[in-house]
Amino acid sequence: MKLKYLKVTKGNKLIESKYSRGLIETRIVDACIAQIDSKNELTPDRFFELRASELFDITELDNVDGVYHQLKIAAKNLIDQKLLIPSTNTWINWFGSVSAPEGEGKIILQFSVAIKPYLFAIEGNFTSYTQRHTLRFKGSYSHRIYEFLRQWLSFGYKEFSIVELKDRLELNNEYERIDNLKDRVINPAIEEINQYSDLRVNYTQRKTGRSVTHFCFTFGLKEVEKTTTTKPNPTITKPLTPTQWANLPKNQSKTRGKNEAEIKAMMSVKK
Repeated sequence: MKLKYLKVTKGNKLIESKYSRGLIETRIVDACIAQIDSKNELTPDRFFELRASELFDITELDNVDGVYHQLKIAAKNLIDQKLLIPSTNTWINWFGSVSAPEGEGKIILQFSVAIKPYLFAIEGNFTSYTQRHTLRFKGSYSHRIYEFLRQWLSFGYKEFSIVELKDRLELNNEYERIDNLKDRVINPAIEEINQYSDLRVNYTQRKTGRSVTHFCFTFGLKEVEKTTTTKPNPTITKPLTPTQWANLPKNQSKTRGKNEAEIKAMMSVKK
């Protein structure tokens, strides 16, 4: 199994859920998800294997044994990790069982029953990407923010309140200063996404009153990726609001000081 060629497909509610985890745990989860046929039901006896040798090429460790040691640690962490589905305010486990047989250089995992609806037999409301676009990330926030934006790829614009973004990343009690949040989380993630993935991303910030309250992301496929057919996300159908349109970098200077009616008129002419 070549990890970089596998496609990961997740229900959008899973992408929007609240959780945090380390980078190697993220790679393990994606490697398991990539082995799923998302159109079919999972049988109760289905287990997923991941060998240390498969992760070795994408880590900075010196040998496969070091990777296996990290896999075992990650396996122990994963069995206890939970995520919150906001739409139902429900905490669920990622896995029902995780094992690391001694001397075999692999871990064996079984997804929990509760997470199945977000991975299997999903139609329409999902996001897909090829693992090669995320395997070189060195930060776990890069991976999560990449997924947030990939979900909205056919839209090309997504605005997050800082409260919502921190909540999804479980950073509610950290980085109270906006500049610290940008320096430690947002900027490094955007830099890695632009360097290693198939997306080109820019962002601005929006104020409510005198305080910065939102990050506004604009993004799209890099030129080399545009020749690849990408299935649009059918759940994204809403046009840009006047505020969103005005916050696009190319429109900011000409809409500065304009009211909503004036911006709507400009949007109408643009069309």
